[in-house]
Amino acid sequence: MFNLRIRKTQCALWDGQLDEAYRLIQDDHVRDHRKGQRLTLELAQALAQRGRDHLANGRTPQALDDCNKAEKIGGNLPEVASLRSEICKSVEQKQLDHQKHAQVFEQARQQIDKGWLSAGVDILGDEDNDQASMLRDQAAGERMRIESAVQKVEQALKWNDLHAAVLVLAETRLGRSRNEQALEAVAKVRNLLSGQIREQLTAGRIDLAGTLEQDLHRIDTESGEAKELKDILDQCRRAASAVATGQVIKAQQILGRLRLVLPGAKWVQDASGQIQQCGQAIQALATGPLGLSMGDQAIVGQPVAVNAAEDIEPTAEEASPAAEEKPTKKADVALPDKFVLQIDGVGGYLVMRGNPVSIGAISSSFRPDIALLCEAQVPTVKISRQEHDYFLRSDKPVQVGDKPVTEAPLTDGERIALSMRCRMKFSMPNAASNTAVLTLSSARLPRPDINQIILMDRDILVGPASSCHIRQTVSNQTVTFFLRNGLLFCKTDEPIEIGGRISDGRSPLPMETTIRAGAMTIVLARYPK
Repeated sequence: MFNLRIRKTQCALWDGQLDEAYRLIQDDHVRDHRKGQRLTLELAQALAQRGRDHLANGRTPQALDDCNKAEKIGGNLPEVASLRSEICKSVEQKQLDHQKHAQVFEQARQQIDKGWLSAGVDILGDEDNDQASMLRDQAAGERMRIESAVQKVEQALKWNDLHAAVLVLAETRLGRSRNEQALEAVAKVRNLLSGQIREQLTAGRIDLAGTLEQDLHRIDTESGEAKELKDILDQCRRAASAVATGQVIKAQQILGRLRLVLPGAKWVQDASGQIQQCGQAIQALATGPLGLSMGDQAIVGQPVAVNAAEDIEPTAEEASPAAEEKPTKKADVALPDKFVLQIDGVGGYLVMRGNPVSIGAISSSFRPDIALLCEAQVPTVKISRQEHDYFLRSDKPVQVGDKPVTEAPLTDGERIALSMRCRMKFSMPNAASNTAVLTLSSARLPRPDINQIILMDRDILVGPASSCHIRQTVSNQTVTFFLRNGLLFCKTDEPIEIGGRISDGRSPLPMETTIRAGAMTIVLARYPK
């Protein structure tokens, strides 16, 4: 019986059926037999040789399996030890090759993401796999996108529509590309804008220069030319503000600097002469008979502290020094409970001042404060603010997080689902502010350009930081909108224009009027009831 099993093992080994021979030789009686021991040694050597063949053809797992089998039945034979050493070296080399390929792919991806398309493709070299093909396709698609955008810019310039060219550059972000055609298109538009801004400044059209500077800011914020032009416009606005508030000496100083940077602007020289005459007239009045009765009273035109005007809040009885800049109609500054905060280049936001606020379907029998385009059977919910907390209440269960509820507190990041096709996200970006934000996902308002609702408490922060209620990349400055006596005001470190006039920040913001806070253009629009 044992001789028959040994014979089968011997035949399997001679026929090259090493796995079958390995199975048969597992019998202890066979391995203890003298012929069986000789067969075991031959089988171990054959497995080691087959493992070496596997390794030579790149089949490392199969080679390791044969090596383990050979070692199990034959022990640490020289052939087995040599094979294991070769397998270890092969595994290490594969790991090094994998790391090298991964490094090549990462370097190529970084270059392509930065806009260096040719450099990224060159780094890939002869790499031939799915990841390399994906990166090459990405670079090719980006190159086609850039070429299409450049053609649109050239077409806009051919039609003398510089603003359209700016919009294309801003939307496609060609300024971040390192493509030669893209850089050339950006430089061409930048030079045209800079030239026109200087022409308008020289001609005295500060308003038109400001509009053009907005376009320049969209495509260029880092170059020395862009920073210089922005500084010149800021100087013009500060000079106008100084004149409006009677700060003659400050206006003289600013106009003196403007004469250096705008040597060809006749209006600067004229304004300097006029403000000088104004100063001389005020000084003559102060040293004349009227001056005897002035005593130590402040004289209009004397320099005041830089922040004095900002630190003094006007009382109800006092008239603002920039009274002519305030809207003449009280209805213009009356703030409704529901309005749209429209920011050029950022988006539109529905601002709700009421508390609580009801949300439901536009076709429901009860018209909610926020009417959504959704199924009529969607339940109407109320979101109320109580001190520092928000609560949701509903007559029918709605999904808050992962639970159906009729009443629940709302926390930052909470998901709300009125139905399967009516979902939104509740967030409170700033821990120091009680203002909350509702971001619509599948739900929609009648105005398709609005997908965020601001539940305003006292303030709204608009800026680049994650703690702002409205995120924007137009400017590095943060603009704060805040309520005072039922009116909306705006505060920022940059100049504020209301209807083309410089504001000292103490004037309430009117409805349906263009407001510029730094680089942002804002309009407060009424939301239809």
